[in-house]
Amino acid sequence: MKAILGKFPNSDKISERILIDDDKIIAIDNERTVPDGVKVFDFGDKLVCPPFTDSHTHFFQTGLYMGALDVSGIATKDELLSFIRKQALDNFRIDEVVWLWGFDPIDDMPNSIELESAAPNVPIFLRRVDGHSCSLSQSALKMLPQNICTPNGIYSSSLQEKVVDYFLRMVGEDELIRAANRVAKFSAKVGAMRIHALVPYIEWAKILMRIQNNLPIETEIFVETTDVESVASLGLRQIGGCILLDGSFGSHTATSTEPYTDSPENRGILYFTDEELISFFRAALDKNLAVAMHAIGDRAIEQYIRCAEKVANGGKLNRWRIEHAELINRNQIERAKKLGLTLSVQPAFEKYWGGPNKMYAKRLGNRWKMTNHFRDEIDAGILLLGGSDSYITPINPLAGIYSAMNHPNESQRLTQNEAISLFTDNPLKWNTNKYRIDISNLYKINDELKFIVLDRDFNKSIPKIFTEISGRNLF
Repeated sequence: MKAILGKFPNSDKISERILIDDDKIIAIDNERTVPDGVKVFDFGDKLVCPPFTDSHTHFFQTGLYMGALDVSGIATKDELLSFIRKQALDNFRIDEVVWLWGFDPIDDMPNSIELESAAPNVPIFLRRVDGHSCSLSQSALKMLPQNICTPNGIYSSSLQEKVVDYFLRMVGEDELIRAANRVAKFSAKVGAMRIHALVPYIEWAKILMRIQNNLPIETEIFVETTDVESVASLGLRQIGGCILLDGSFGSHTATSTEPYTDSPENRGILYFTDEELISFFRAALDKNLAVAMHAIGDRAIEQYIRCAEKVANGGKLNRWRIEHAELINRNQIERAKKLGLTLSVQPAFEKYWGGPNKMYAKRLGNRWKMTNHFRDEIDAGILLLGGSDSYITPINPLAGIYSAMNHPNESQRLTQNEAISLFTDNPLKWNTNKYRIDISNLYKINDELKFIVLDRDFNKSIPKIFTEISGRNLF
């Protein structure tokens, strides 16, 4: 028998001891004593957590961008162009194309002529930090089919999705496997040992299924397609992920009932009609596939709920998910609860863009106070899952937990245990569709018990991982 002593977040309380026998947790309680002959791991007052789950990761793209040129620290177009001129860009080619990512400009995206002047004869594919806008150099534009070329090489909305699709499909299998190993290794390092892996193509899902057993993490695969038959044939239980109902606030493409404060003529766009969405929902329901879709603005959230209500016909849609749900209102929260919907949220968005002086306020005005109402959602009884939306923000469950506890809108802050549950208990409850979960399963990754010990709690700052205890250490 083994014992671990520490502070274990456990639903609405903190436990102090876990007893393990035969690779199974047999007790979690508040005792600090242990039977004679028991091997003890005593971490005092340190937090001891289960492995974390990131419930919204663009899996292969994250790994690909780890091999791309990160320009996230650059604020203006001119600074970016100057930076590009100084780089050995060949080091950041993915197949033929130089990928740049993470640009979050306070002014504008560069056009194709500007990018070409900074790097002549180099095909550059530059993505904005939110993933909903991109720019291409003239050399990259020449690679595209004529029907998706634009005069200035700047893309947003549905046309941008076609450009991204074109360049993603150029990536070969060997490059994808390298990307998968990069992101899996990084995820394990930061404690995110379960990943809800969003992949854009059936072929990529098959690659991930083949290599899964060689990765140090577990993955739950979401294929971002409306091809219900193909997804069902893989034996998956869900479909979608970031299938877009709308875009993002940063790119003015998330759709809202009120216009943008800094673009009064604009209310964003919807990418599906109700008829298309209902047809997709019904096909998925017939195959027992839970549907996860991206909806940020309240009009897109309304469309998902409205169409889901018609398909559910008074029943529950357990495990069905709205991804992001950043501008959900109280009426929608109540209806989502009645439908049994899960909300997959990204608390770090508030750290990056929330509050009275950042992007949400610039785009939405005083409606920044209406974004990401985690407190209201939990109080209504909705199951919340925490994720990063990586590559948009880094895979970092500790930062996500801290952000949920320190929401700029104080009325929407979560307690430490609630915030931790977004990245531990709740994803397992969603996966099993059960409120009560097996404690051993919570701590097991690839059939091995794992415990993550933090150097402090979350009440003052983001903690660091002090150590990881695994089955190898225990036994």
